Amino acid sequence: MKTYDMRFDAETMAMLQNLKGSVLKSIRSDAEALPSSVYGIAEIITSRGAYALTSIIEVADYFGALEDVAMFRLFPSTGNMPSRLMNTDMTNIPVEEMIQEIQIVNEHQELFHLGVKTYDVQVTRGIIFLLQNGGEISFEKNIWFSEMISIHKGTPLTNQFIPSANSKKTGPMTTWENAREKR
Repeated sequence: MKTYDMRFDAETMAMLQNLKGSVLKSIRSDAEALPSSVYGIAEIITSRGAYALTSIIEVADYFGALEDVAMFRLFPSTGNMPSRLMNTDMTNIPVEEMIQEIQIVNEHQELFHLGVKTYDVQVTRGIIFLLQNGGEISFEKNIWFSEMISIHKGTPLTNQFIPSANSKKTGPMTTWENAREKR
């Protein structure tokens, strides 16, 4: 059996944990309003610094074949990252709300062949910021090969993630269990 863990690492989780209690000042992206889908990068501007959330293609073994897999990454940024789209400016969408809680949405995928588990994959699908005013803002990587990041505003946003039928709340994380039989 092959096991892959494509969830946020401990360093990324610590960065996110540090954002609790800070002010989410704005979101910079190639979108002009929310909800929206942005290509490859969104900057999260907070009172504690700026962070780039990216979904960029990397080659990885994905269920037995080398595939282009979009990997979700978060890292400190300058607050003025360029758009990944040519001739497109990044737009600043004001938020100005305190971050009370942060939820990470992970997906657990299993692949079986003739009743035997052959792959066990865990992947981060998104981040949900729960704000002091009761609102939420989420960033979601919809599908494994897409560089698009969906950004939504509203409540409850966990239900907006695809698929939600098999989701279960586990502390500050939501996990989906997906099992597929390969024939």
